[in-house]
Amino acid sequence: MKGYNIKRGYKPDLKTAMKECFGSVREEDKMLSSSFSALKKIRAWMDAKKVFVETEMKTTDDETIMKTVKAYNKFLELATGYTAKERTKKAKSGKE
Repeated sequence: MKGYNIKRGYKPDLKTAMKECFGSVREEDKMLSSSFSALKKIRAWMDAKKVFVETEMKTTDDETIMKTVKAYNKFLELATGYTAKERTKKAKSGKE
């Protein structure tokens, strides 16, 4: 499980973000779950300041993995308000 800070003042709609990036979304025990391409399962939930994500991957070809990573990064951007570059920078500085 990984937690991602939400940008100050940003109000994400996690269900809409998952639907846009992964297609279908199911609600299970206050968590949202889906699957997409190389993501066997993705589960996400949030509190006031963070989005939490659990993923389970399946082995596949490089092209499918690249497509999956692109969709996952788009989802995280919609869910947190931070781009992949901003999330990396925050992680390296130890602020995440």
